[in-house]
Amino acid sequence: MITSDRERSDRTVLVTGGSRGIGLAIAGALATAGYAVAITGRERDALDAAEQSLRQGGARVLTIQADVADRAACFAAVARSEEHTSELQ
Repeated sequence: MITSDRERSDRTVLVTGGSRGIGLAIAGALATAGYAVAITGRERDALDAAEQSLRQGGARVLTIQADVADRAACFAAVARSEEHTSELQ
């Protein structure tokens, strides 16, 4: 269990469907708790709007356009979030 601010600030959480609705709310709550977030979504416009909203709240965020119904896209999203994790720290 992660309990300290330092432990949270060193972590990035990948949130699928993070461009709207429940996924965006989860990404916002995680960002408020101190985590960096990588969010996925199918639509670039929705991702851009979510990124802007999260950044206004002080979030460290990476957006990844991906459809989680596509297995290869899921693996690519994980790889991309891992590649950029250090930039979010």
